[in-house]
Order: sequence, then C-alpha cells, then structure tokens
Amino acid sequence: MISANSRFAVRADVRYRLIEDEAVVVRQKSNQVIVLNEVSACILDIAAKGLAVDDMLRKLADAYEVGEKTLREDTLAHLQELLDAGIIEQQPAESVAT
Repeated sequence: MISANSRFAVRADVRYRLIEDEAVVVRQKSNQVIVLNEVSACILDIAAKGLAVDDMLRKLADAYEVGEKTLREDTLAHLQELLDAGIIEQQPAESVAT
C-alpha cells in the first residue's frame, strides 16, 4: 500500500528519457516502449529521485495548480499505474535506529 512515507525507484530493467512534456520509457526485459503524458512523466521523474510521497506532493504542488485532495488522489493513482506497469518499484521502509 502506498503511504505518505513510501519511496520508489525506477526498476533496474527500465530506462526513460524526458522529451519535451512526455517521457519515453523502455522496459528492457519485456521489450516494451511506453510513452507517458506530461503528468506521469513528471511523477516518474520525481519518484526516480527517491522522495517520499509527501515530498513528491510538495514538488508537484509547485508545478500544478490543483487542490490538495485532487493532487494527492491523482498522484497516488499515477504511482499505482507506474507500479502496475512495472516501471517503478516501491522501496522497503527505512528502519529507524532507536
């Protein structure tokens, strides 16, 4: 399940390139080429930096004029689609030393 602290990484077999307002994604294992729209490309690029979901939302809020609720719902939906497509993977929760 995706939470506020979830972090993601681009899967090892995936390469992507931002081209204007889109991203071209190559899944090497399956020989797939996927084109992402502007919003999905932006989310992928931010997710690739390993930011937590809440940090991603702050960055996206700077880029898009949309309400907080809509931004959260849409971002979580896009992240789930990227997960389902095998483009990104959720990283294990970081353990906190006590």
